[in-house]
Amino acid sequence: GIHILMQANDTPTKPAKRRRWARRAGITAAVLAALLAGAYWYGGRETTLQTVVSRIAGATGGKLVTKGVTGSLYGRMHIDRIEYRTPLQLIIAQDVTIDWAPFQYFSGGVAINAVHASTMLVQTLGEAPPSPMPASLAAPFELHLDDARITRLTFAQKNATPILVDDVRFKLAGGRTRWELRDGSALTPWGKLAATGSLGAARPFKLNATASLVQVQPPAGQAPAKLSMRAGGSLALAQIDAT
Repeated sequence: GIHILMQANDTPTKPAKRRRWARRAGITAAVLAALLAGAYWYGGRETTLQTVVSRIAGATGGKLVTKGVTGSLYGRMHIDRIEYRTPLQLIIAQDVTIDWAPFQYFSGGVAINAVHASTMLVQTLGEAPPSPMPASLAAPFELHLDDARITRLTFAQKNATPILVDDVRFKLAGGRTRWELRDGSALTPWGKLAATGSLGAARPFKLNATASLVQVQPPAGQAPAKLSMRAGGSLALAQIDAT
C-alpha cells in the first residue's frame, strides 16, 4: 500500500502576522489614549487643584496658608487669601487670580499670562541679620510673567507709618543666565515710579537698571519734580548715578 504523511504548517503566514501586530498596536494605542484622557480630566478638576495647593502649603510646615482655592490647573485659578508667615515677616495677598499656560513648559518654560492681586501686605515683624551673597540666582526653568498687577501694596513696620503703593505693574522673565524686569510702574506717596532692568543669575550678578520718580501733583505753575537713576556694576559692587 501507499502511505502519505501530511504535516500541518503551524507557522503563520506574513499577512496573519501583520494583522495580529496591527491589532495589538491598536489595542495599546486605545489603552494609552484612555489613560491620557483620564489623566487630563483628573488634572482639570477643581478638587485636584485644591489638593495640589494643599500639599504645597503642607510642605512649608505651616508657613503658607491658603483659603478659597477655585479654578483649574490648566488655566485660570483664583485664591481668596494667601498668607506666608516667618518669624521675621508676614505677607498676605488677597483676591489673587492666576492665568497661566502649563503645557508651554515643554516648549518654552513656565508661561504665566497674568497674576492679579487686589491687596498685598508686607509686614516686618523683627530685625533680620544681614543676608550673605547668594551662590546663584539661576532658576531651574525658564519663567515668563507677562502681566503682574497689585491694586494696593502696603509696607508695614512696627512703630512706623505704613507706606501705601498703588497700581503696581510689571513684567518679569528669568532663567539660568539672568532676570529681566520690564515696564515696572507704581504710584508711591512721592510720585509715579517707573523701572526696568536686568540682573545676572551668576556671580558677580551683573546689574543694569534704570528708574525714575516723577511728582504727580506739582504746585500750581511749577513743572513736576523728577528723579532719574541708573544702576550698573554688580550686586557686590554697584554704581548708582542719580539726577
